[in-house]
Amino acid sequence: MSDNVFARGIGERCSAAVAVIGLACSLPGADNPESYWDVLCDVAAAIPPTSPDLWQQPPGERHACDRPDGTGEFDAAMFGLSVHELAALDPDTRLILELGWAAMEDSGTPPEVLRDAEAAVFLGGDQAVRLAYQSLRSGVARLALADNVHLHPGVERALGFARGSARVAVLKRLADAVADGDTVYYVLVGGGAGRDGAPPTVPDAATQRALLQAAYAGAELASAS
Repeated sequence: MSDNVFARGIGERCSAAVAVIGLACSLPGADNPESYWDVLCDVAAAIPPTSPDLWQQPPGERHACDRPDGTGEFDAAMFGLSVHELAALDPDTRLILELGWAAMEDSGTPPEVLRDAEAAVFLGGDQAVRLAYQSLRSGVARLALADNVHLHPGVERALGFARGSARVAVLKRLADAVADGDTVYYVLVGGGAGRDGAPPTVPDAATQRALLQAAYAGAELASAS
């Protein structure tokens, strides 16, 4: 949003609110949030063809080139990595670094400020955002990155990688984001996680209700609202 009037109103209702101020993604058919929205709207083909360079490489090196949309063009020098360190990096790590940098730029925060900042980084799964939220709310961090990257082994003799999903978000306490004049994409006011032990297709209603009530309570909101 261009102004933070709405965000400020939420902050007045919920002191624990956290803002998403930067985004980056690399998904099938989309290398940024805007193009991903176009894919969703146009139902475009999500899986691009395999790079022709893949079959020109020895089998042991094919994982390094089967990266469509230019994601294999990793700038190691920008991250201060040596040739030996680059050789040891797996594709997931490369993509995390690239998207983390892009998300920081999208938030208007120079990535180099992370060296001395009270910042936290959380990787993997749907819990990354929740943990980032908790670190900000508790005051452990002033800025947090939540990363979720998954590449899938290729089906051709298990050589190479097929594009999976990769997303990075930059989060900050809403009050700080408003004070700093940051663009606010989304506002998080709470959350929760739990497992009731029932099969995924038959969740336990009472457990789910208790989880939602706990999330609302943690967000300082009435569940009826």
